[in-house]
Amino acid sequence: MRTLEYLSLLIEEYYIEIFVLESIVVWLLFPAFYYIFLVIAAISLSMMISLIFRILVKSRRPAEAMRRKYLTHSKLGKRSFPSEHAAVSFSFVGLFLSSYILIPLLLFALFVSYSRLYIKAHYLRDVVAGALIGLLSGVLVSHIGFFLSLL
Repeated sequence: MRTLEYLSLLIEEYYIEIFVLESIVVWLLFPAFYYIFLVIAAISLSMMISLIFRILVKSRRPAEAMRRKYLTHSKLGKRSFPSEHAAVSFSFVGLFLSSYILIPLLLFALFVSYSRLYIKAHYLRDVVAGALIGLLSGVLVSHIGFFLSLL
């Protein structure tokens, strides 16, 4: 289990870099500015919605997360609902629902979400809500992008 703990903490510390790397991989597979715009829009929308919910709900993190000695250098804030990690990772899933890269994106999003539960940084409801926010953000941006491409 040490490997899973290490990977979970790696995601905790370097989540921005990991999502940038995921974006670069998507860009390499779909080398058009249009797709980069969609990725940035989906990530931004999911983060904004998550932030609004965090401000409104003000749910505290699990007590275990705040006592965890290996999270002391982490950027954990006090707010827990919803999980931004889950929201951002599932925004990729929503954006590429009908793509051949759906399965790897879904597996990665599930791993990121599980890692948030594994290190007790979130409750299950936080991760599920984040996943739904990300999924809906990705689908919405995908549909808006499709309609804009028809103009």
